[in-house]
Formats: sequence, C-alpha cells, structure tokens
Amino acid sequence: MIKQSVLLISLLVWGVVTGCGPENENPKQNKASSTTNEAPGTSRDDWKAKAADGDREAQYQWALELLKNHGSEDLAVKAAEHLTNAAGQGHAGAMFELGLLYRNGIGVNLNTEVAEQWFQRAAGNGYSKAEALLKDLEREKSGKKLARIKESIETYNKGVS
Repeated sequence: MIKQSVLLISLLVWGVVTGCGPENENPKQNKASSTTNEAPGTSRDDWKAKAADGDREAQYQWALELLKNHGSEDLAVKAAEHLTNAAGQGHAGAMFELGLLYRNGIGVNLNTEVAEQWFQRAAGNGYSKAEALLKDLEREKSGKKLARIKESIETYNKGVS
C-alpha cells in the first residue's frame, strides 16, 4: 500500500513536471475526449455508469478517478482493466496511462517491455506525451549502455594491470 502510494505520487509529480498528466491529453488524438478528468456535466457516477457500458472515454476517465483515489490494490487492478479496455478501443491516453502502470507495477505486474509497447502504441496514435517519454527512455537506455561499457573497460584495465 505504501509502495503503491509512493509510486502514484511519483507518477502524478512526473506528470505535472513534464506536462504528461492526463489533463494534458493531445486533443488531436481523440476529438471526443475531454482534456480534464471532469467534463462539464459529467459526474463520477456518470463516468462509472458509462464505463460499465463500455464507453472508451468513460473507461479512461473512470480509471483515472480510481487511480487518483485508490487506496487498495483492487482499485488499481480495476483501473488497469478499464485502461486496457479503453486502449483496446484505440484511446491513446489510455494506452499511455497503461504504459505508466506497467512501468511502475501499479495494478499490473511490473513489466518495462510491455510498458514500452503501450507507449509506442500511444505515440503511434499521435499522443505527443508518449513520444516525449519514449525519447526519455531511449536516452536512459543509452546512458545505461554507456555505463556498462565503461564498467567493462575498467574491469578489463584492472585485469591487464
């Protein structure tokens, strides 16, 4: 529970700092979607009911609501299920958020490869925040590779001396 709360807070902070939060959804990717968690005239109960009916935007919004207010693994799992359904219907924001869940192991098993696949799908659907995150991940991978190469060279040099 504490681990999940820390991860959720770090996700939210990351979203605010980088502008990658759900409120910054690329309107081009989904003209019918709202740019905030609460569209005018739409309540939590409306999102929940529409999500149960399979509406992709409602599933996305309801999942964000569950994540924002989750206090249990069960709610995080339900949020991941709703995001998976919305992503399966082509919602790029849901693809991105699902990637974040997989990257941090919230509501799903931690899996960075699956996370990257969801980020790539979101980017492929015009979600600019996913494109930016993929660039960051690539830089991170390059830095790790460089560190391993340097470590190997140092190890080799120690053995030669």
